[in-house]
Amino acid sequence: DLLVLYLSWPHHVFPIGSVTLATASDTVRWLLLGGGVVLVLLQYVRWEVPIAMAAGVALTAALLAPYSQHVTGPAAELWEGHVILAGFFIATDHTCSPANRVPLLLYGLLCGSLVVLVRAFGVWPDSVPFAIMLSNILNPLLDRLVPRPRPLGGRHA
Repeated sequence: DLLVLYLSWPHHVFPIGSVTLATASDTVRWLLLGGGVVLVLLQYVRWEVPIAMAAGVALTAALLAPYSQHVTGPAAELWEGHVILAGFFIATDHTCSPANRVPLLLYGLLCGSLVVLVRAFGVWPDSVPFAIMLSNILNPLLDRLVPRPRPLGGRHA
């Protein structure tokens, strides 16, 4: 374990030209996208978070691209391996994402927008972890927007 940490540490702290494992090649990106689509089709992951996160990234990148040198545009931002990885595999974790459809859509929009905002105005090249953590802070509030579904044959507590 220490050898793996030692060998990968410089790449996480100082990515050279933003080349990390998730953005190494188009093959990795296509495999991430294909694996995410399979998870959605097999219903292991709900579709709301990846779609809303992609919309949040695209809308925010379209708004900020003319004003920031770190934001290249919606297509380039969406094709980042970190965004694909987060949209299908990290933000969709059932333990830290909302339970209902409307909060899930808002959570995904917030995650996507924060990815681009942190990348545009922050000093970190990989903004996905910060965006996910900040969105998870608001998760309990998003869940309260829509009441939980009523259990079959029961009443709300």
